[in-house]
Amino acid sequence: MSLKKMSIGSGVLVLLALLVYTLNSGRNEPQSEGRVGRSVLDGVRMEEAARVVISDPRNRVTMENNGPDGWKVLENNGLPADSKKMNTMLSKMSDIILARRISGKNGKLAELKLENPGEGYGQAGIGPQNSAPQGPSMSFSVFDKQGQPMFSLYLGKSRQVSMGGGDPGQYIRLAGDDDAYLIGESLYMQATPEDWISKTLLDVHVDSDLKSMTIAAPGGAPLEFSRKEPGLDWELTGTPAEKLKKQEVKSMASTLATLKMVHVAPTDKTPADLGRSRSGTVVVDLFDNRRYTLSVGADKGFDDYRYLTIEAALSVPASDEKASLEVERFNRLYKGQFFAIHDFEAKRLQQERKAFLQEAQ
Repeated sequence: MSLKKMSIGSGVLVLLALLVYTLNSGRNEPQSEGRVGRSVLDGVRMEEAARVVISDPRNRVTMENNGPDGWKVLENNGLPADSKKMNTMLSKMSDIILARRISGKNGKLAELKLENPGEGYGQAGIGPQNSAPQGPSMSFSVFDKQGQPMFSLYLGKSRQVSMGGGDPGQYIRLAGDDDAYLIGESLYMQATPEDWISKTLLDVHVDSDLKSMTIAAPGGAPLEFSRKEPGLDWELTGTPAEKLKKQEVKSMASTLATLKMVHVAPTDKTPADLGRSRSGTVVVDLFDNRRYTLSVGADKGFDDYRYLTIEAALSVPASDEKASLEVERFNRLYKGQFFAIHDFEAKRLQQERKAFLQEAQ
């Protein structure tokens, strides 16, 4: 055989070998390879989502789409979820691209902390002391109105950059996929309900909404602050205007208009545990005839916070429908629960008359 024929024959064998390798590689390559370069949430219609569940080995938070009331946190008696935080998380996930696929064979998923959740995952108190249930570092799942899963994502280890270079990021896995992916940044979500509830209790405009404020410290006489129209200076009943500390009154009004809780009281605590053996009251009236009554504990609770309850009503019966609906919505969400606020805020809401008066010259 000539040298030329031998060269042609060898070339054909090489081409055949390459063809076989390519076909076998395509056959063995998982279907998920096509996800590389796509968004983490590609194909997920979040507008159809009815429930979102975030879990880590020992915690779980469930948020449900409550229609006109927005998202609510089921573990906290249906309190509103922080919509801004929710939107920020979803927006970030939409921007994250699947950069590289990593085979999940030979125990790689366990190594990357991306194995399927084991028994007790997401439940506090499950398993031996200091031993978390088996599963990923965190999971994120979306369900539709029928309770059917729309999307699930597992978060695993972060990729550490060594002296040799390489890109930082985090390993993730899409539920139902046998392989992992690398994304270009770390994605972290809290799995505790307290981190997802909206901390806002009152959300009103201090200049245009507040009409009057009546505060009464435990055992003290009520102080009645009012104004006839939005934007006007506050008046204190029985006190000449020139003797009133206007800035102190404005500070208290701002505290009420943007009042936020720290957390919800644990259900196993008594009123005495929460420092509510004595309490003062604050009544806030708005120009649209909504009224909010706050009962503020006189003493610190077991955790050094002060606890209050809050309830809405109409100061004038048969007020406009919008105000009436807002009162119903507010009580449905907040009435009957105890909320922690900072001690300095509680003290501001329980000041005596002298705190608002100019000192005698």
